[in-house]
Amino acid sequence: MLNSKHLAIVRAALTYWDEEMGAESHDVYRHYLHSRDKDTVFTPDDVASVRSYFNAVDHRRGLLNVQTGKLLLVTFEDEPPVPKEPDQKIVSVLFH
Repeated sequence: MLNSKHLAIVRAALTYWDEEMGAESHDVYRHYLHSRDKDTVFTPDDVASVRSYFNAVDHRRGLLNVQTGKLLLVTFEDEPPVPKEPDQKIVSVLFH
């Protein structure tokens, strides 16, 4: 489950990438990509755009009813409890 620390890591990684790797070619950064993303090519503008998005994003958690698609945004103290209903899933929601 995505949490605030995970978002801090993503923001830091995007800042590093934008500042240190932004001008590099796909040949230089491709070995950092996950296997399912290995053919993805992006520009410095792409990285700057994603960095801007994650710097402004608001993270919330919710309970999603997988049968109906209804989402209930909730606040958990620490770790979210196990959903009480079998058709519910805890999800992360990012707002921009």
